[in-house]
Amino acid sequence: MCNVLTYEQIDRTEWSRLVASSSTGTWFQTSEAFDFYASQPELFKPFAIGICNLKFETINAQSTLRAVCVGYVTVEKNALKQMMTRRAIIVGGPALPDDATDAEVCELMKAVREELKSEAIYVECRNFNDYSRWKGAFNAAGLSTYHISTSMWIRVVWKWLKRIWERAGSVTSELLCAMGQQ
Repeated sequence: MCNVLTYEQIDRTEWSRLVASSSTGTWFQTSEAFDFYASQPELFKPFAIGICNLKFETINAQSTLRAVCVGYVTVEKNALKQMMTRRAIIVGGPALPDDATDAEVCELMKAVREELKSEAIYVECRNFNDYSRWKGAFNAAGLSTYHISTSMWIRVVWKWLKRIWERAGSVTSELLCAMGQQ
C-alpha cells in the first residue's frame, strides 16, 4: 500500500537514506535543497512530495519512503507575469530507489501533477540521470519524457548561432556598402 506524503509528513531519516542509496539521488532531492529554496521566497515556492509503503509487521505500522520529488514553483513579483510564466521545476529529477516499480513512479508523478495543478502551468524535470527504464510510468502519469544528447544539442545550437552570425554579417556588410563605409 502506498501513501502520498507532503514535506511536513516525510521522515527526515528515511529521506536521507533514500537519496543516499539511490543511483538517481542528488543534493537537489534532499531536505537541505528544500530548505534552500524555502529560504528565498521571493524566487521559489518549494515543494516536496514522496510516496511510502506501509508494512504491518506487528501492531505497529512501519513506513519506508519509496520515492521523493523536490522542486520549486517559480515566483514573479508582477502578478500578470506570475500567472503567465508559473512553472514547477524539479532539478535533478525524482529520487527513486533502484528497485522502484513503474506503479510507484507513476503514483509519485501523478501526485506531483495533482499537488501542482493549481500552482504551475507545467512541470519541468531537469534530469541528471537516465530515467528511461521508467519511461512508461512517466507517460502513464501524463508526463512526456525527452532525452537530449548534450553533444547533439551543442551542435544544433552552434549551427543556429552560426546562421544568425552569418545573416547578421551579411546584413551589416550590405548596410555598410549602402552607406559607402566599405
